[in-house]
Amino acid sequence: MKDVIDVKFKLANNADKKNRPLVAVRDRYVCAVTGDVLGNSVPCAVLRTSGYVVTMDCVNRLIKLDMIDPINGAKLTDYDIIPMQRGGTGK
Repeated sequence: MKDVIDVKFKLANNADKKNRPLVAVRDRYVCAVTGDVLGNSVPCAVLRTSGYVVTMDCVNRLIKLDMIDPINGAKLTDYDIIPMQRGGTGK
């Protein structure tokens, strides 16, 4: 149980302003750092120190430069960046 991480997805701006169910919104979640829309075709990673989901492009361009979590300022190691498995919708 000590290895379980609470994964946090940041809602897109258009997902929380309208009175529609989250399932009906096309762009639901965004990268916690850059604001890029997340989808099945976007490689993502979880930052172990904060639990937030970011794109791998953000990891490679921003986070790996200084290895500090931009959300909470904690020092990161390669072990703290967990790539997420991509999946399809089944169709």
